[in-house]
Amino acid sequence: MMKDGPLKRYGPYLVLLLPLSLLMAYPIFLVIKEAFLDGSGGLTVEHIRWVVTDDRARGVITFTVLQALASAVITVVLAAPGAYLLALHGKRSKQFVLALSTIPFVLPPLVLAMGFIPLFGNTGYLNGIMDALSEITGTQLPHLGLLYTRWGILLAHIFLNFPLALRLLYQRMATLGPGPARASRSLGAGPIRTFIKVILPELWMPIAAALSLVFTFCLLSFGVVLVIGGLENATLEVEIYRQMVGHFDGHSAGALLLVELLLSMGSTLLFLAASRKAHPAVTSEVYPIGQVSPLTWKGRLLSGVYAVVISLIILGPMVSVVIGSLSSGLGTGGDLTLSWFGKVLSRESDPILGATPFGSVVNSLAIGIISTICALVIGSAMAALLDSERFRGKGAVDALLLLPIGVSTVSLGFGLISASVAGPIDLRGSWPIVVIVHTLISYPLAAMVLLSARRAVPLNLVRAARLLGDRGPEVTLNIRLPLMAPGILTAAVLCFAISIGEMGATMMVAPSGLTTMPLALYRFISGGRDFGAASAYAVIMLLVTVGSFLVVQWTVGLLKGSGVGRSD
Repeated sequence: MMKDGPLKRYGPYLVLLLPLSLLMAYPIFLVIKEAFLDGSGGLTVEHIRWVVTDDRARGVITFTVLQALASAVITVVLAAPGAYLLALHGKRSKQFVLALSTIPFVLPPLVLAMGFIPLFGNTGYLNGIMDALSEITGTQLPHLGLLYTRWGILLAHIFLNFPLALRLLYQRMATLGPGPARASRSLGAGPIRTFIKVILPELWMPIAAALSLVFTFCLLSFGVVLVIGGLENATLEVEIYRQMVGHFDGHSAGALLLVELLLSMGSTLLFLAASRKAHPAVTSEVYPIGQVSPLTWKGRLLSGVYAVVISLIILGPMVSVVIGSLSSGLGTGGDLTLSWFGKVLSRESDPILGATPFGSVVNSLAIGIISTICALVIGSAMAALLDSERFRGKGAVDALLLLPIGVSTVSLGFGLISASVAGPIDLRGSWPIVVIVHTLISYPLAAMVLLSARRAVPLNLVRAARLLGDRGPEVTLNIRLPLMAPGILTAAVLCFAISIGEMGATMMVAPSGLTTMPLALYRFISGGRDFGAASAYAVIMLLVTVGSFLVVQWTVGLLKGSGVGRSD
């Protein structure tokens, strides 16, 4: 009996870990291995020394860390007041704002980057406003040249990750309830003092989780950096791609990947640790949810200004890309036109895209659906394991299963190609390798969402079903799945969004005849710098992803309305 114990406990983990290790850890190992090999295959530390001594390599590492850290700090600082207002003062607008803030998170990053170009380009809307103010004031105000600069990358990452930080902090603040804030206000403290002295101390772990997750995303960002910053302002991920594809130097790429992997694994472990400790200290069962005392006129004024600024952050890039697709000129001065959509949808763009526009949409949808199903299957099994009984070493094994959150997608794609060359099955030039890489990138997020949904199922219902004779499969079908349905749909739309927007690994593994939407959009931008056609294609991507999101939201609403997903 004692011999069966370890096998029973660790066996299910091994069933998941072994294939995932072969598909993810082994390809990454093949890339890192090159850092310790010379041209003849002998061992060397020369490439590691290059990372430490080369000015460009050190500059790329320094910039990557600083921009990711600055982006994370500014994003969380901007999101904290919004989460506070939503949790304690946003009774009427809460659901609308949360739904609105989710849309940028499910949009492909390249679409938001395209919206960034008309906003902050040399002839963009912001500089148009500066010109108008110059005429009014009679003083020549400077133009803001943010595109293809490091400041542009920083600003784009804040735009991209603000909705994520807002939701992470709101989830914790919503569990506090208004009791502590109401007590503080009754003692004469203002809203700012209440936030700093009462609310903020309860948020250290959620803040740490948000900081580390945003840091990881900015560290591994690829498409946005490539479009907004270019190769001249490369981060580690872009520089790895440059070394692999531009210089065919796998040794230098492996050395850079080793540095990036150490940074991303550290931030991912911090996120997992902070997420486990970010439990509610004061729950809504003690302090019923409701609103604190109404805001003063100063509070309402500040809240209004904040709402306008945040609306620009959330909606600005989306509105910008739509206007850009309907304007004959980039930024200001263009006439209303539909010619860009005509160009995109015509056969004229086929040589640029490598496929018909309709074909690239179909490819993305097919790959997205298949990879989402695969990610949900893996994520469901993983969530069941993570929610199982505790044993010694379980925390380490759980963290190991979720560590792929911090894996370089570019290196993963290149590693899979190398593994195909060396392995028994050569997947190069086939669509299954694209599905595999999309699944590997999205399954950790699916596991986290499904774990949260699984833990939300009341244990008393599960125990009651077992007392009535239901076994494991019956409990899952009759109790868990109906109550987890909204969470399953949420995980599905997030995995689908990741697949639709994935670019780095897809660029490495996609066969020449297979073009996805992000690849098509990037070819519009890089091929002929055709920003009008690129904006029109970005709008098509926006409609596809937002349409999918709205369909899922509508389905979740129907399920909740019919009682599915409710335990009361």
